[in-house]
Order: sequence, then C-alpha cells, then structure tokens
Amino acid sequence: MQIILFIVVAFISFIIGIIGFAQIIGSLRKRQKNFMLPLLIWLAILVGEFFLARLIILDSMNAFYIGTGISFVIILLQKKIE
Repeated sequence: MQIILFIVVAFISFIIGIIGFAQIIGSLRKRQKNFMLPLLIWLAILVGEFFLARLIILDSMNAFYIGTGISFVIILLQKKIE
C-alpha cells in the first residue's frame, strides 16, 4: 500500500509541477499586461500543494520532492527560457 501511495503522490506532484512551472515560465517570457497575476496564482498553487502534502501525507514527502523536482528539471531542459 505504501508503494501505491508513493507512486500516486509522485505522479500528482509531477503533473501539478509540470503545469505550474510551464505557466510560470510562459508568464515570464511573454510579459504581457498583468503578467504577475498568473505568476502569483501558480506560485500560490505550488506552495499550497506543498503545505497540503505536508499536512496530509507527511510520510511520503520524498515522493512529493521527487515528482516536483523531475517536473522542474523537465521544464528547465525544454530550453524555452531566454
């Protein structure tokens, strides 16, 4: 059961991380009018995900770190940051 929980936590944090980091990078690249609004919203979502994971599944925080870290590295390796 613990392995299934580990995989689920890693997958959910990976998906939220991919979407969140992509939105943050996209917002920084375009710098349209009110570009700070999506940046702040997605930062709040990512920080909220961290605190929710700490509150609910403190034992599986390594899975959270792995999923979020992999998503961050994937976004950085896409070479969309200029």
